[in-house]
Amino acid sequence: MAFPVPSEAFAAVEICELQRRGIDLSVKTIRNIRSDYQQVADQQGVRRIPVEHANWRTLLRGFVQAAIRPSLALRLWWRLLTTLAHRPVVFLACIFWSLRCFELLAIVGREKPDVVHLYWGHVPAMLGWLVLEAYPAQKVTIGLSAYDLEMALPLSFVVAQRCAGVRSWADSNLPAIQSQKIAAGRVQMIYQGIATEIFRNLTHVATKVQRIVFAGRLIPEKGPGFAIELVRQLKARFPDIELVILGDGPLSGTLREISKQFGLESNVQFHGHVTQAEMATELAAAMLFVLPTVHSAERLPNVIKEAAAAGCCCLTTPTPGIEVLIRDGETGRILPANDLKAWVDAVTQLLEHPEQARKMAEASAQCVREHFDIRHTTDRLVSWWESIAFSTSIPEVSR
Repeated sequence: MAFPVPSEAFAAVEICELQRRGIDLSVKTIRNIRSDYQQVADQQGVRRIPVEHANWRTLLRGFVQAAIRPSLALRLWWRLLTTLAHRPVVFLACIFWSLRCFELLAIVGREKPDVVHLYWGHVPAMLGWLVLEAYPAQKVTIGLSAYDLEMALPLSFVVAQRCAGVRSWADSNLPAIQSQKIAAGRVQMIYQGIATEIFRNLTHVATKVQRIVFAGRLIPEKGPGFAIELVRQLKARFPDIELVILGDGPLSGTLREISKQFGLESNVQFHGHVTQAEMATELAAAMLFVLPTVHSAERLPNVIKEAAAAGCCCLTTPTPGIEVLIRDGETGRILPANDLKAWVDAVTQLLEHPEQARKMAEASAQCVREHFDIRHTTDRLVSWWESIAFSTSIPEVSR
């Protein structure tokens, strides 16, 4: 939908690795350029990625393209109406964004890429449907991994059934995908990787036992307020405890005020958005990483992989797929969401017995190196796309 996005740094890591390998790629966004584009592009190192954003002229060009293909336009809009009539806000949003998809359809027709990949399987699915209808020989792949599964836009699953393949990055997603009559054999489980090399040269960073890091968008669902309350509860026993909060969001001002009211100015640090290198350093200096998330679309978040790679013992909640990385008591802790006592007890145990935290941190770091290195995950992604691009079969088109 947009690129780059602070909360989707994982996409930037993957796209940068593809470009590093010499893959000829470009990113087309459905939304307009973000106001923080320059800052986020610098932080995520994507300045050299060719990106085409939507703008006000998109409406005009998309309308013209829809007018050129009236039958296609009417069929798309009718399909949207019949499947989203009970979700009027989503329906109107899709009608609006469909104009950008018509403009992108024309671009696909001109550029004839080997593969069109729909990074998310919600609104971008409209482009996939248009491409499959207008250019049946064009290879299209789609991602179904997180919020797109939660949103459950019917067109997403229609495209997933018809396109050349589906990519997901958490094994726990498979039942939801199969429930939409998408065969397991069409789904490639390719994890989101991280640039592990960033964390290899951090042995010079001294780890503080009583230092905890939270990283993520500052929204209620991610649990930054819970992390601050956790520190407030722990301060009596551990006066020197530190909580470093990395990230920004709508709760930033409120969280700062809460910290001040609780008298935690010296215990809670707000660093805002940081670069990957800065995040790696902050994580390496901490013993523990906490992500008390209740976000329904959380799927194996990259920030936990990064924290593990940096040597943190990670504590989080039982979100879908997390068991691949965090096995409770072995490679970290999985704790009940919103159970403050359970979290206080777990952190107290680890701060009083840091050797337990170090042992779990070492095990999780090994897991990340084996399964989530961006070089290995990109190997699989490129191999998958190559097998699709060089296939002579044409996806079956059914209406």
